Amino acid sequence: MKPYVVLDVETTGLNPAKHMLLEVTLLKVVDGKITNRYDAIRHAPQVVGDTQAILWHARNGLLEACADEETALSLDMIADGVQGFLRSNWGPDPVVVASKNGWKLDLPFLTVDLEIPFDTWHHRVLDPAPKLMTPDDDELPSLAECARRVGINPRDDHRSATGALLLHEVIERAWK
Repeated sequence: MKPYVVLDVETTGLNPAKHMLLEVTLLKVVDGKITNRYDAIRHAPQVVGDTQAILWHARNGLLEACADEETALSLDMIADGVQGFLRSNWGPDPVVVASKNGWKLDLPFLTVDLEIPFDTWHHRVLDPAPKLMTPDDDELPSLAECARRVGINPRDDHRSATGALLLHEVIERAWK
């Protein structure tokens, strides 16, 4: 498999026009191994969004991390970090992005919140769900279901690093 980047974000909801990007993780994968990583938490002392998402992030410590002005970053700093990660790892070449729900959620949040036009840097989106669908499925399986179908017991703490690492593992098993 060609090198790819795994992308996962955590947000306060599903609509980039109304909800907030809180955390982003990018993993560069070459020959099945993670060779570089970028993680960032947005500085956001006040968050708005879906009540359920806010409760998840309150329980997992992400909201507390977002309020920490020592370690959390501005959206401009995160945008620079994401673009720097992509440039330093791929240069001008388009990249294959691995992302569960990438077209619907992750990439639009990068476009709206970070003002990164994803259509200028991605080549295609790699999603394991279509590959792991069965005839009994009415819709694409979730990442947790994809993980179970390749023999992984999924753990979801609603943090981008956990999601990105799980997605990497699912892709590597699904495409072997």
